[in-house]
Amino acid sequence: MNKLLALDMDGTLLNSEKKISPKTREALKHFHDLGGIVALSTGRGMVELSDYPEEIEEFIDYGILLSGAMIYDFNKKETIFYKSLTQDLGREVARTILLEDVMVQYMDQNKSVLGQWEFDHMEDYHILAYKPMYQRVGSLVENMNQYALDHAGGVGKANFYHRDPEARLRSRDRLKDFPITIAFAEKTSIEVSPLGVSKGKGLEFLCNHLGMSLTDTVAVGDSDNDLTVLQTAGLSVAMGNATKEIIDTCQMVVGDNDHDGIVEVVDYLLANE
Repeated sequence: MNKLLALDMDGTLLNSEKKISPKTREALKHFHDLGGIVALSTGRGMVELSDYPEEIEEFIDYGILLSGAMIYDFNKKETIFYKSLTQDLGREVARTILLEDVMVQYMDQNKSVLGQWEFDHMEDYHILAYKPMYQRVGSLVENMNQYALDHAGGVGKANFYHRDPEARLRSRDRLKDFPITIAFAEKTSIEVSPLGVSKGKGLEFLCNHLGMSLTDTVAVGDSDNDLTVLQTAGLSVAMGNATKEIIDTCQMVVGDNDHDGIVEVVDYLLANE
């Protein structure tokens, strides 16, 4: 099977408990065993994949990670692409966005950094579901705002979680002229990546690396930060829990992430092979 399946994780591959259901796991392993290529297309970094070692070993070949800032080969266990913010630009972004009360998370090839106080109050920033993961794999610092100003260089992706959607819109307006890539995620988050970085560009890079055509790719997602990869892939699929914009964009809609929508995608691909 000459197909590459690019899967978002949160809200797509993972159910509401942040797990891959047995049915979805079985379907993806079958797809992989038939020669299909499975790639993650996620805002997560390497350290945030540590809860899924068996699945990675069984059927995941590549990772379009950090929303496209990092491309990883799981079979060879090596990074094949990485792009990060410069220190000067990252510092200016941080200074601008810290005009709002935000929870900052910095991610690079090896770690995920956030502040202790913000970690203790994650419910205020509408990302309480991630607290167990951050507790296991996050690197906590005492003063994240200062850390954000001092350690912006080398960051592949920065997440800025706001207290409400209105604050997020204000931050987006302040950042609109910066030479960066901006995407909305979760309920109140802004993702900041280096200019030119996106999940869509990550899929293009991976296809070039593999010598594949984009027409042989299928992307599945649910959120606004999946838009570029859905627009790039040969077939775009929205989860049933996706935002209206994503559903309107995609060629196909399947069940939600708590009802094995990914299984529907695999069944469709096998039936049309």
